[in-house]
Amino acid sequence: MNDDMTRINAVTPKPTRQITLKIEEEYMLACASGFRTRGVVASLVTEIAQATIEHHKEKVLVDVRELKGRLGVFDSDYLVTKDFQRLRGKGILKAAIIDRPLPKTRDWFLETVSQNRGFNLKIFDNPENALAWLLGPKNVPGKPV
Repeated sequence: MNDDMTRINAVTPKPTRQITLKIEEEYMLACASGFRTRGVVASLVTEIAQATIEHHKEKVLVDVRELKGRLGVFDSDYLVTKDFQRLRGKGILKAAIIDRPLPKTRDWFLETVSQNRGFNLKIFDNPENALAWLLGPKNVPGKPV
């Protein structure tokens, strides 16, 4: 490695992230913050998957509105085809993700790739809609049956 790369690596901060997990009766809630990179998201996915197995939860609600940045098309595809794939069949059957709204001309590519690969995953910009989809309309807390 040349001296310029050494200096760049020395001053470039490593991505950080935090996650808070809360176990609810019918699902697990995971709230993430920090910097959004493929590596960070992959580590979050692994930690969430391990917690769902440990707590016997098949449904997960993941709030990533506090993650800074966005994943690009290639990172999203890699995340699903490599990182999600190795976790297939190991706990999570249904996942709802809450994220910041995107510009109207873009869609959540991660959702499209995930569904095309057979994962039961949807992305929402509204927590109520995410929970309603995750639990089904009859099981949403505070909603009349």
